[in-house]
Amino acid sequence: MPTSCPQESGFEDFFPPPERKLAPVAGMYPLKAGHMALVRAHLLEEPLAETAAPWLSAEEQEHLAGLRLDKRRREWVGGRIAAKACLLADRISQRPDRITILADRHGRPVPHGPAAAGRRRLSISHSHGLAVAMTHTHPCGVDIQRVEDRITAMAGRIADNNEQELVAACTAISASLNLTMIWSAKEAVKKQWLPERPGFLDVVRIESARLLDNTIRLGCRTCTGRLQTVRLRLLEGNVLAWCPEE
Repeated sequence: MPTSCPQESGFEDFFPPPERKLAPVAGMYPLKAGHMALVRAHLLEEPLAETAAPWLSAEEQEHLAGLRLDKRRREWVGGRIAAKACLLADRISQRPDRITILADRHGRPVPHGPAAAGRRRLSISHSHGLAVAMTHTHPCGVDIQRVEDRITAMAGRIADNNEQELVAACTAISASLNLTMIWSAKEAVKKQWLPERPGFLDVVRIESARLLDNTIRLGCRTCTGRLQTVRLRLLEGNVLAWCPEE
């Protein structure tokens, strides 16, 4: 059994407010070669198109106009704002409306102009009204998931017994939290290295788990043999996972 357990943090503790006012960006987390940003998409003010206008290109505004479900519209806008806040922090551009972020044929967000947004790689995730984005100079993946008890019904699909035992030995918390961490880690790695794959639970394996400075580190191996460390934090009932390792 572990001698300590990861402690849950508040979003403001992990994502402190940006140095410059970037409403509606709730917070930023600096990386060595990029940034992560959080937007509380469920709190975006209406009319949404007006709130989003300073952040969206004409092509993105046209895409937003075609979205009908309020939840989808808010998450999509929140993800674009978070991603562009990261690009602003990376000093790629001071005009987010001149950058367009659209999904490629694998669903991966790809920036277009200026100069392909400084050649940064992007990753975006949404969960229960939250939007998180990450920029990096190399392939990256970020995922956020709400911890819910119903995930235990899928335990056999998410991880084998060995993977579950590795994570449980590191955290000593609930089965639902452990499974959410495994799910989130595998999805982050899939976004980073296997975007063309239709699934992710069976193409990424957990091989190690450790806790350091209140951050869980899961060692993962892809079906192609690539090793990748994923970092995870517990934030207000959510699991945040990101890679590459910094």
